[in-house]
Amino acid sequence: MSRMQSLDADFICRKCGKTVLINQYALSRFCPICGTLLRPLRYWVFQFNPATYKWYDWIKEGRDKEQWLVSKHAKSIQKGDRVVIWASGEKAGIYAIGEIVEDPCIKPLNKDQEKYWTGKDDAIKFEDKPSVVIKY
Repeated sequence: MSRMQSLDADFICRKCGKTVLINQYALSRFCPICGTLLRPLRYWVFQFNPATYKWYDWIKEGRDKEQWLVSKHAKSIQKGDRVVIWASGEKAGIYAIGEIVEDPCIKPLNKDQEKYWTGKDDAIKFEDKPSVVIKY
């Protein structure tokens, strides 16, 4: 079973990725697979502004992974954490759920995504600030 299939999980193993529910965690605070101490599963909100990032066009192409800039909490975000994608503006709301598949690091924006930014200055931020890859 993949980790995304268990969205109702409350704790995750940082070593093997196994997720467990609160009732199992109450019995043992260690992973039933590898014995590593479990940590609470965290959820993050990533927001886009349709005026500066054409996310709707990106997702229409059937992409399942995307690089997102991390403006805060880069030291707390970890691979395996869950995310929601929030749109601001006139059609504000949650449009996707996903999972962090890479720990935050500084790297240039994925070339496939560059054309979806309305301003070159926004895409350049990826060269100086941490980002993550999210799988929907």
